[in-house]
Amino acid sequence: MLNVVSALLATLVVWPWRAVTNRWPVIAYVPDDPEGNIQMHRTPPMRRAQAKAVARDWAEHIKRYGEPPAQ
Repeated sequence: MLNVVSALLATLVVWPWRAVTNRWPVIAYVPDDPEGNIQMHRTPPMRRAQAKAVARDWAEHIKRYGEPPAQ
């Protein structure tokens, strides 16, 4: 429960800061193996329009190949 509250409080600060500075990362979480380990793919922060385009490209790549493109 504490993790959920902490995440919500962090969102109250981080999201408006990203909106004001117009810096957004693109993040994809990929299950790595049957044991449930998760691998994170992340870009550096970029302008929102560019981040949306990267997210669309990643979504298409994930549909085709099952994972985000290599960085």
